Amino acid sequence: MSVPTIRFTAAELDDFARLSGDFNPLHTSDLYARRTPWGERVVFGVLGVIRALATLPTRAGEELASLQADFVGPMFVDTDYEVTVAWPKPTTAKIKVQDGTKVVTRVTARFRPASGTAIAARDDPRSALRADAIDRAAEDVVAGLRAAGAYATDGDRLRALQSRLDLAACGVP
Repeated sequence: MSVPTIRFTAAELDDFARLSGDFNPLHTSDLYARRTPWGERVVFGVLGVIRALATLPTRAGEELASLQADFVGPMFVDTDYEVTVAWPKPTTAKIKVQDGTKVVTRVTARFRPASGTAIAARDDPRSALRADAIDRAAEDVVAGLRAAGAYATDGDRLRALQSRLDLAACGVP
């Protein structure tokens, strides 16, 4: 049996930024990312988890009850990642996303009988949300600094991603 692979494109990162409202330049700017220790754009960890979940077999009558993700290392654009899944219990998937032998993400997904209650995406007017990351000077980052802001997904883009990956079939509403 072949091991599923996932691969990310720059266009997917751009679309996920618009979906999530997360415009961190580490994920969205080639120029910025080149100046980081990674030297290139880093895939959103959550996008990696979503894509890994989409490789699960059909979970008819079940839905995701809980999710734990450990981001061990970065994922990059145009790289193939293998996704392996173990089922220590019938309702628990242990997922590993790997670049060769190097694990980059570990996910534990627990499922329960479907409740029939769909989780709705918020349709929030995006104009009130930040579109750019705050670029603070090093001297402005001090102990006790707090940052807060509005967060919402773009409902139409979220529904399109759910549909494209057929997440509902995998038990991910």
